[in-house]
Amino acid sequence: MKKLLLFAAMAAVALGASAGYTIEKMWEITDISEINAANCRQGLGMNGKFYINDKSTSTISVYDETGLIGTMTGSPNMTISRDEAGNIIMSNTAFPDPWGVESQITVMNPETGVSKEYTIPAECGDLGRCDVLGIARGDMMTNGELYFTTSTSGTYIVKLVIVDGEVSTDDSYAAECSNTNASTTTPIYAYVDLDGNDALLYNRRENPPVKLMPDPDAPDNYVGTPFNLPQKGTTMGIQPFIWDGKELFLYNYKTTGYLDYWDGIAISEVGPTAGEPLVYVPATVDARANENQINWLWAEPDADGVTIYQYYPQKDGGSGGHLTVYRLTKTEMVYTVVGPDVVFGSNWDPTDEANDMVKGEDGIYTWSTTGVTLYGDLEFKVVGDHDYAIYEWPMGQNNWVAHLPEGEGIYDVLITFDPTAEDADRITCTLTKTGGVTPVEHTYTVAGTENLFGSNWSEGDTNNDMVKGEDGIYTWTKNDVVFAEDTHIEFKVVQDHSWTYNWPSQNWNADLVAGTYDIVITFDPTADDMNKITFTATRTDQPESLRGDVNMDHTVSIADVTALIDYLLSGNEEGVDLVAANCNLDEGVSIADVTALIDFLLSGNWSD
Repeated sequence: MKKLLLFAAMAAVALGASAGYTIEKMWEITDISEINAANCRQGLGMNGKFYINDKSTSTISVYDETGLIGTMTGSPNMTISRDEAGNIIMSNTAFPDPWGVESQITVMNPETGVSKEYTIPAECGDLGRCDVLGIARGDMMTNGELYFTTSTSGTYIVKLVIVDGEVSTDDSYAAECSNTNASTTTPIYAYVDLDGNDALLYNRRENPPVKLMPDPDAPDNYVGTPFNLPQKGTTMGIQPFIWDGKELFLYNYKTTGYLDYWDGIAISEVGPTAGEPLVYVPATVDARANENQINWLWAEPDADGVTIYQYYPQKDGGSGGHLTVYRLTKTEMVYTVVGPDVVFGSNWDPTDEANDMVKGEDGIYTWSTTGVTLYGDLEFKVVGDHDYAIYEWPMGQNNWVAHLPEGEGIYDVLITFDPTAEDADRITCTLTKTGGVTPVEHTYTVAGTENLFGSNWSEGDTNNDMVKGEDGIYTWTKNDVVFAEDTHIEFKVVQDHSWTYNWPSQNWNADLVAGTYDIVITFDPTADDMNKITFTATRTDQPESLRGDVNMDHTVSIADVTALIDYLLSGNEEGVDLVAANCNLDEGVSIADVTALIDFLLSGNWSD
């Protein structure tokens, strides 16, 4: 994945592996001196506005891109959140007092000012402090669910359920959870996950976030699955959301050189891009706001993108705070076909806009041309955004290879590309023959590693041209090639001194031990794929046979007598040098050679 940092007000932040994403700063307010960070900790952003609650005055200040536009009644607690219907949710318990039975929750429509108060029932258990809230499910004015933790709840979460505008004591309770450990600063966000299931995101700032799902064995309780978000810091602001077919998480971003509680933000998914953020905005501050764990982030996804709200209060008596709105959108990647100039007009050039593919309504990209003369297989790639480094298919050294269905001739070419398909199905290439061509006599050249061919992968080196035989098979020969050490050889056969045609698509490989060789390579362009090339390396520096060295161990000893007798008895020639076994130098190997060999071992001289 390619990443680009957002240093200016409007710029691309990062590119995904399969598609691009752009995040832009839409507007920002930096003059927020009237916000006291110690009293205004959890801020809320939605519907183009920020709602900042001051617990010391129980007042909510409302901001839009023009600045402060008004106030409304708030809460003596630091909690301020919302439900999925856009109502504000607050606690009426004065911070830092613990919540308890008979504590009240206020739900308020910020547009109309209409509010409702709900009393937390005894069924919710023994409550302690809860400093922050996540998003509630549904519409808390009528039918909804609010989830929160308290300092005394341990591995429990509190579930407050509203049915027909009233607290449902039958459905409100303290639910047991696995893999959780509550603190006062643990918000719980209700959301629908990628599979369409009701889920909860549990974020204790000191630990990895936990996805909570109903326990299949005890549906009133929850099973927690912790997961990691790349380079996540320890502030409390985090939000899950579904967009672009992904389950995404908006959170505070902490990377090398950053301190916790700075204002960097990131978006990641758990899955293909879990190794690094999908997009991110680096920190802009170097002073933590009131030394508190404050960096509140909210996301509003829609069909065209995601609006992101960030409330970061300034350090008391200092600067650096801001209210900022970003817009995340998906950019369409441009796909371009690259290949040989005889087909594409440019030679493997990803920047050639003439070879950009056209996207159809079905999401499939096409490129076509007509009247192309082809003498061999057509090789090509598809490149994204005119840059191999951003995207290429097939990946790596391999190209897509389309075989000529009717031999060399004039063809119309149609290439399609589906970036969402399985690997083997992304590309199709249809070659339609429209005419013949006058047969031409091609030149075939061996191009490969310098250790054998004298030039390094040079398709134009005429010294490595092959010679055509009467049988139509091409041959390249080189004698007395000396390799001082074990050697690895690779090569291809190219046509007409051009890489337009080369065989095989992956190099031919051979490994030879040190020695002197006569080497012969043959190439049959008409043969099937497995039989186009032969490679023969005949070693010419093998020593002559040593008389009497029957077992070929380079010395003459009683072991050779045994080997010779074994051969005469069994007739098995394996491991026997019959030239060396003819010790008396007559016309064959017999018992007389045994006698001659024993005489040599006793006297040190051959009898002849």
